[in-house]
Amino acid sequence: MLHQTSPQHQFLATSSELQNFQYLCSSRRKKSLQHHWISVVKGGVLLRLGKTDYYFGANTSLWIPANCLVALTYLPNTKLVQWSFSQRISADFPKNAGLVNNSVIAQGIIDKRVKSTELNDAYLNVMQLEALQLSPTVNGFGEAAQSIATLKSVDSTKVEKLQQFTAIRDAQKNILSGKSVQKEWDAIRLNLGDDPVKTWESIVGQPIEV
Repeated sequence: MLHQTSPQHQFLATSSELQNFQYLCSSRRKKSLQHHWISVVKGGVLLRLGKTDYYFGANTSLWIPANCLVALTYLPNTKLVQWSFSQRISADFPKNAGLVNNSVIAQGIIDKRVKSTELNDAYLNVMQLEALQLSPTVNGFGEAAQSIATLKSVDSTKVEKLQQFTAIRDAQKNILSGKSVQKEWDAIRLNLGDDPVKTWESIVGQPIEV
């Protein structure tokens, strides 16, 4: 299965969902219809704000407010928990997107959700209250979450891999928009190592047809 989800109470004002991504998966840039609190269990997520991709690795969390124009890229072998809060909820949720720090209470519930198919409504209500206390930021990112442009000072191997992921992601989008497959392949294959065809397939889950 390329992408597995385990939703809970998805039609209520507050919901949780456990998601698994075996291969690279990305969303189109669009406005978020709900507030989202995403906790990365393993793997990583790229949050695109404006022209910058921010990387969130394992054991980090990010907040995306409703009506925020973003695109998400889920890296291969990623597991995460996503909490969603409807705009119908009359509460002062954080209005900026970015890295957030989970409280001990919130992290305990997140860990419980990873191990459980569902939680009772009391946990969802607590997470809603916890969400109101979050302070998202994209400034001063530490090693856990940084823009790809500044990751080089942290781990050059990680930067190289992330750049492969973004190159493939962008090539896929260009191909879907009607651009030449051969042209896109020629533009990125030198960045995909000694066996670019195998690298592409291991990241995307299917071969590229050129």
